[in-house]
Amino acid sequence: MSPVSRVYKAGSIIYFEGDKAETVFVLQTGIVLLTYLSAEGAGEVRENIKSGEFFGVKSALGRFPREETATVLADATTMVMTVAEFEQLVLQNHKLVMKMLKVFSNQLRRIGKSIQTRMGTADSEPPGTGLFNIGENYLKNKKFNQALYAYQKYLQYYPDGEYATICLQRVEMAQSGAATGYAVASDGSSFVSQPAPKAGPAAVQADAAAEPAAALDGDSGIGIAKRYFDAFSLYSSEKYEEAYKLYRSILDTAGGGDDEYVEKTYFDIGRCLFNMNKPQDAITQLTAMIKSFPNSQNLKPALFHIGKCHAMLGDNEKAKGFYNKVRMMPPNESINKRAQKAIEELGGGV
Repeated sequence: MSPVSRVYKAGSIIYFEGDKAETVFVLQTGIVLLTYLSAEGAGEVRENIKSGEFFGVKSALGRFPREETATVLADATTMVMTVAEFEQLVLQNHKLVMKMLKVFSNQLRRIGKSIQTRMGTADSEPPGTGLFNIGENYLKNKKFNQALYAYQKYLQYYPDGEYATICLQRVEMAQSGAATGYAVASDGSSFVSQPAPKAGPAAVQADAAAEPAAALDGDSGIGIAKRYFDAFSLYSSEKYEEAYKLYRSILDTAGGGDDEYVEKTYFDIGRCLFNMNKPQDAITQLTAMIKSFPNSQNLKPALFHIGKCHAMLGDNEKAKGFYNKVRMMPPNESINKRAQKAIEELGGGV
C-alpha cells in the first residue's frame, strides 16, 4: 500500500472531532480549517492549514480519536497515508521533520500551559520542553536518527536551555544507538539506566507511557555496553588493533549464548581482522558468527566481508560466490548493489 491522493470540495468535512484516527494528511493544494475547543474551555480555536502542511498527525500517532474537526475552506487536494507510511516519509524528508518538530513543540507547550492553568500553577515549562520530549520519545522507541535530529535542534535553538547539558549526553546516546543499536553515552551511562530529568507535564505523561526497561549494570550490562561503545569508537578511528583487543575482552566477559553484544562483537572482530590484513582469521571469525547467529541482522554484511577476504587472498571465484549470495538476498538494499559492483570489478559472472 502507498499514500493516496484525495480531492475535497470547499465546504466538505475531512473528519469530525471524535472520529477514529488511523491516517495522516498532508495538504497539497487548497486551505483546510481545524476547529476545536480550547483546553481552558474559553471557546473555539480556529487554525488554518495551508499547502505543504500536515494535520491529523498527533491523534494518528497516539492512536486516539480526533481532537478537532477538519473543514475544507477552498477546494483541496491531500495526500493520505497510514502512520507507517508517514514515518517512512519523515525519514526521507528533513524539511518535513522540521515542520513536525515545530508543530509538536508548539502543541506540547500549549498543552502544558493549559494543564498548568487548570492546576493553578504559575510556573511555565522551560523553553524547548516539547522539542526535548520529542527526542526522548524517539530515543525510547529506538528511532535513533530522529532522536538525534531533535536533540541537535534543541541545542541549536536553546544552547543555554535547562536541558542543554542532558541533550549533549543524549546526542552521544543517539549516535551510539544509530551506529551500534545501543544508546550508550561515552561515560557509560545508558538511556534506560538514567533517572528521568525534571520536565513539564508533557514529559511526565510521556514517561508514564514508557515501557518498563530493566537497568543494565555490572559486567553483564552497562559495563559491556560501555566497552562495546568504546571499541566501536576505536574502530571508527581506524585503531583496529586496539578495537580488536577491547572486542575480545567483551567476548571473554559475556561468554557465548545469544546475547546481542556477543553477536555484534563477533561481526566487528571479523571486520577488525580484515582491516588488520588477516583475511583468513577474519573468515574464520565471520563464519563462526554466521553459524552461531544464522538470523543475524549482520548476515549480509558478514557474507560481504567474507567475499572481501577471499578477494584479498586472491581467490576471486570464491569472492564472487559470496558477493552473489549477498546480491540475491532480500530485501534489495545498498549492500546488494555494492555486491553487484564488487562482482563487476572482479570480472563479471559467477
